[in-house]
Amino acid sequence: MSSTTASALKDAVEAVTVPRLEAAVQGIRQVSQKAAGWLTDRIEAGVPAYSDERNSWWRVPWALTLAGERSIAAGVLAWAESEALTDEGDLKPGPYGGSDERTPVYQLTHLALAAHLLDRFDLSARIYQRVLTYWNHDEGGAYTYHDRRDGQVDWLLTAQVGLVAVALGDTAVRDQAYAWYRQMWDWQPALDDLVLVTGRDADGLRTAPATGAFNLDRVDFTKPKELYFQPGAAAAFLAEYSAQTGDRDAVAIARGLMKLNVEGTVEQIADPESVHACKFPWGAAELSVLDGEFDWAPYLVLFAEWFADRQEDSGAWSPSAFTLTKPATDADRMWKTAEHLMEVQKISAGLSARLATLR
Repeated sequence: MSSTTASALKDAVEAVTVPRLEAAVQGIRQVSQKAAGWLTDRIEAGVPAYSDERNSWWRVPWALTLAGERSIAAGVLAWAESEALTDEGDLKPGPYGGSDERTPVYQLTHLALAAHLLDRFDLSARIYQRVLTYWNHDEGGAYTYHDRRDGQVDWLLTAQVGLVAVALGDTAVRDQAYAWYRQMWDWQPALDDLVLVTGRDADGLRTAPATGAFNLDRVDFTKPKELYFQPGAAAAFLAEYSAQTGDRDAVAIARGLMKLNVEGTVEQIADPESVHACKFPWGAAELSVLDGEFDWAPYLVLFAEWFADRQEDSGAWSPSAFTLTKPATDADRMWKTAEHLMEVQKISAGLSARLATLR
């Protein structure tokens, strides 16, 4: 069913057949190649374009590694180690992205994952040790701010730390991240209304009305222009946790989170100004080989087509237009294209695995 005639995301999917899977696999590979080409064209001897202006490159090494461009990814990582990171593995201030207010957990965890995949275990360990200085070792969760105001911890950052903990074998932090999400799931007050509360501080869930333009603490999946990516990132971690530990409850929680997207508005993919559903297929891909109670393949096909439709002729993607105050620049496109390249690689792997089981 077309997204133009659907009301919920689940209404936009169609039955999966071998020919449709084959077409989706071929299509997503072409999408990936175009995106990787766009990124590599903007890297010269390891130096990413626009790096003297801002950090729009933090996702690039991880994405290019997944896309098979290991040598270029290794060059960017070596440049980052030399120019952008402190000896302790933190981001330097200025254009490299170090901030006096928000913690650099998001950027650093992407770099740690890239370093791990590129066999730079020394660098991944150094960055990860720095990340752990921003971790709540008592209750779990990654701190949002340097000053730890109100004990605020961030949903998305916590998923990223959990993913690195899985990769690097830190079972203590891995288990603590899982316990954090399990508790957040148990605390949810409005799941039947398709509302997910993601904010948390020292007092528990953050349910007060948002004061800024975006509500970082709450996602309403019945409304347009919400932060639909929150379940997908958590589901990716929960799936990897389950794969490593055998804990089936983690899959059930991940499925429950992702069902908010499934039951939510089709505006997640139909709104031309939003790409905030982009992490949903990441979670779906991770779950597709583990979850025997729900078929995620139709959603992987749907999002393979969605990424292709949203990709610009150049091979790049732009951020959600409604989040920008002016038209997207190539610096904006760099971080968004790297993100989407990672996601389409996950889709490609999930689709290929499903296709192999049907032949």
